[in-house]
Amino acid sequence: MSRPLSVLMIEDSADDAELLAIELRQGGFEPQIRRVETAEQLTEALAGTPPEVVIADYNLPGLGAAQALEAVRRSNPDLPYLVVSGVVNAEQAVELMRAGAQDFLDKNDLARLVPAVERELDEAERKRQLRKAERDLRESERRNRAVLENIVDGVITMDADGIIRAFSQGAVAIFGHQAEDVIGQPIELLMPEPFDRRHGDFLKEHMGKSGASVANFGREVVGRRKDGSTFPMHLGVGETETAEGRMFIGTARDISDLKRMSEELAQAQKMEAVGRLTGGVAHDFNNLLMIIISNLELLGDEINGNDDLESLIEAATSAAERGADVTQRLLAFSRRQSLMPEAIAIRELVEDTVKLLRPAIEETVEIRSIVGDIVSAPLADRGHLQNALVNLAMNACDAMPDGGTLTIEIGDTRLTQVDLGDDSEAKPGEFVMVDVSDTGKGIANDVIDRVFEPFFTTKGMATHSGLGLSMVYGFVRQTGGHLEISSTPSRGTSVQLYLPVAENMEKQTAKRRRPALPGGEETLMLVEDDHAVRGALGRLLTKLGYAVIEAASGPAAIEACKDGAIDLLITDVVMPGGMSGPDLAREFADRQPGIKILYISGYAERLVADKSAADLGARFLGKPFRKELFAKTIREILDD
Repeated sequence: MSRPLSVLMIEDSADDAELLAIELRQGGFEPQIRRVETAEQLTEALAGTPPEVVIADYNLPGLGAAQALEAVRRSNPDLPYLVVSGVVNAEQAVELMRAGAQDFLDKNDLARLVPAVERELDEAERKRQLRKAERDLRESERRNRAVLENIVDGVITMDADGIIRAFSQGAVAIFGHQAEDVIGQPIELLMPEPFDRRHGDFLKEHMGKSGASVANFGREVVGRRKDGSTFPMHLGVGETETAEGRMFIGTARDISDLKRMSEELAQAQKMEAVGRLTGGVAHDFNNLLMIIISNLELLGDEINGNDDLESLIEAATSAAERGADVTQRLLAFSRRQSLMPEAIAIRELVEDTVKLLRPAIEETVEIRSIVGDIVSAPLADRGHLQNALVNLAMNACDAMPDGGTLTIEIGDTRLTQVDLGDDSEAKPGEFVMVDVSDTGKGIANDVIDRVFEPFFTTKGMATHSGLGLSMVYGFVRQTGGHLEISSTPSRGTSVQLYLPVAENMEKQTAKRRRPALPGGEETLMLVEDDHAVRGALGRLLTKLGYAVIEAASGPAAIEACKDGAIDLLITDVVMPGGMSGPDLAREFADRQPGIKILYISGYAERLVADKSAADLGARFLGKPFRKELFAKTIREILDD
């Protein structure tokens, strides 16, 4: 189905405009074009309903691209602006890009037009979402300020010698002192070192200046409560003359929560930024690894009997698979991995995990499992959950080099919004709690806030990637769960995973399938935009005996199969040309009801969000994969 697209075209040639429109239609758009030639027409067009994209010629009589760009940017700074011309040199193109144009295309080669439009539409939407988030944040900050402004601050009055003369109820609540205990005492009582000395020195210096005033002086300082604990506070100081002489009025506000919220927001923004980066590069890396692994396996089939070469190929393949594991962990952190949630028998899973761990840990570490009266089953991906438990358990063992106790505890619980705190992704309700704790050396206070960051490790990057805990973090958040960590130096650490309860409490069981077969004679359609990946997989499928039809895009696949049926569609998820893998699958399903579908991708975010994928009964394989798994999966799908 074509997507409607509102286009403002700055072009004096109707023929050129029509060529651009044809290119957009062929790319899957239904362009609604308003063509302008003059500055007056441009101004009128920008005053009306804004377009989604602007496509401009470089030179028009009386209206150049730079002039038009300036007018567009005044109207809408984020509006995608593409320059299409056949007469502009590189220097002119660079100047336009610096001025705010998103891309430059040659009229004689419009192959990049549709991808450029798609890219800039996505970027424009991202900017709109970002601006909305910024507006929401400003509104949230405004509300928070309104709340804070209505809280009764601590009001403290002191004389020129720094002696407290009045102490409000707000100050009592903040500092913990009763008014009668502090009146007559020096103000330094409420400040820890070195702030007490600094304040005393400042007051003495100020009093030595004739006619000096601290009119509404305010700064962030550290306050000290009655119990000796310290806290950040904003201290505002004003000065006034009374019959008793110069008096100072201080307003104290505890800003502990505000500081914590600011730090948490900064941390969340950093984690989200890293997540977007890791998810964006994973697809390209997985495609490269897919090419390497596939060709190594094909090469290995040709050199049977040469032990030295087979050893080298196996070593290279193993290294490529370790690289794939790193990208998978990055996808897990960025919450862009492909999950297959099911209702899990958590008691059995923990028992299996304990059996798996026993041979791998030191004898000085005792493993305990505590199982409550479990009546619920968590909804999660079984394999990823077990990997998360293994990661947490191995981290716990690393924290106990001299031995200790590793405890895995599970139980039912209910979390309220108060329990979730600032976690906006998890929803209040019933959860299954999985607690992995140890009696090790604990985590320092200055480190604990960073333990879920990718590549952060205190163990040395030579032996640890720093991705284990970040993978656990991403898996739990993508599952819709909640995660907490607490630690006491020299006493141990506890990591608690809260997983949402499955609505269907019955354990899901897999269908029994026929033994895997090496190949077959069915007709398969292979759709992959990467030439090297497509070639490697095509050669493998042909060796397995299948009849293979290859295509580099969705439209090419439809054209190749318009006269015949196929037994299985194998397609990448993210592809150029305006048609994704799920789009292609729906098209084939309409033409051939009941067609079997296998998605392959190194970056399945769009597939995860595409609800129709489940409706079509499609299977999924994440790149890179070994030929054994590929062949087995295809045979299972065909025989099902």
